[in-house]
Amino acid sequence: MPLRAETVASSEIISISFLVAVVMASGFRASWRTVRTKLEKAGAVGPRLTLKGLRHTVATILAEMGFDDRTIADMLSQKTEAMARHYSKRANKTRKLSAVVKDFDAEVNRRRTQNVKPA
Repeated sequence: MPLRAETVASSEIISISFLVAVVMASGFRASWRTVRTKLEKAGAVGPRLTLKGLRHTVATILAEMGFDDRTIADMLSQKTEAMARHYSKRANKTRKLSAVVKDFDAEVNRRRTQNVKPA
């Protein structure tokens, strides 16, 4: 069973993903096994990391950071935002949503204060 990149620091994951995306987008035909083996020997990733697992991990981290689907798709070299949503569907977006709820509550309270008429 393939392992995911969860043991790697997030900055390393993004760097590795960007490297892979640039290499693949540039038309350079690198074997993923060769790239993965070099990264394993360097201690940058755990054993049996898959490109799919790496994409899911990067997309999840970016989604949890609050990046939009287009940015995630661009980072993963995906043509559609639907693929970005697919790769980031397991992201825990509570941090992002809690900020939205906090801002919403502040706006509702501000509007209530404006509508209060003195007796």
